[in-house]
Amino acid sequence: MTSYIVSLMIVGVNVYSLDFANNTSLSMRATRLNVYSISMLSTVHKNKNSHPKDGFALVISLSLMAFVLLLILSISTLVQVEISSAQINQKRLEAELNAYLGMQMALGELQKTLGPDQRVSATANLFAASKLARGNTVGVWASADVASLGQEEGDLITWLASDAVDSNGEFQTDYEKQEPSSGVILVGVGSVTDQDENGVADDLNQQVVIDLTNTSIEQNGRTVGQYAWW
Repeated sequence: MTSYIVSLMIVGVNVYSLDFANNTSLSMRATRLNVYSISMLSTVHKNKNSHPKDGFALVISLSLMAFVLLLILSISTLVQVEISSAQINQKRLEAELNAYLGMQMALGELQKTLGPDQRVSATANLFAASKLARGNTVGVWASADVASLGQEEGDLITWLASDAVDSNGEFQTDYEKQEPSSGVILVGVGSVTDQDENGVADDLNQQVVIDLTNTSIEQNGRTVGQYAWW
């Protein structure tokens, strides 16, 4: 704005010196100069008023950009939370279905082995050679000779546990003598004594541990779940 004013004053001096002898011409030049100066001042005045408007528009634009960015971040976070929640619900549903399958398998085996009248049941702790960890496992015996089933009185039919069969589905006759090495705890703290409340049973032999090796659920050649029952 200062450069416009200086240029205008120089032009005014030049016109006055050249047309001093001609009053008419001086008046006309002065009139044109006055009009030009008013126009310049008016232009400068408009520019002064437009700067705050431009700044206000910039502030509004930046505010809108920040709001849009915040909105995008919020939506992204919400989507991530929903995806995580869906994955957790899916895992929980799979676990529930696996547990339901284990229960159905246990009921089926119970009906098949103890359904006939010529069967009796007892726990493994009746045998001196049985491991303490297997002491609460229920076994099924024949109470009478049944030729059609190929069984004689006193024959051990099976042990009611999901890991009592091998990888070929064959019944393990010495199951009660085996020490469980690894697996899932079906009976533990909450059902057995834990006086020091450290989350571990005081007597580990009171726990019931079932191996999951032979009870995997496979789909398209890969393991998608496991179950156990006792």
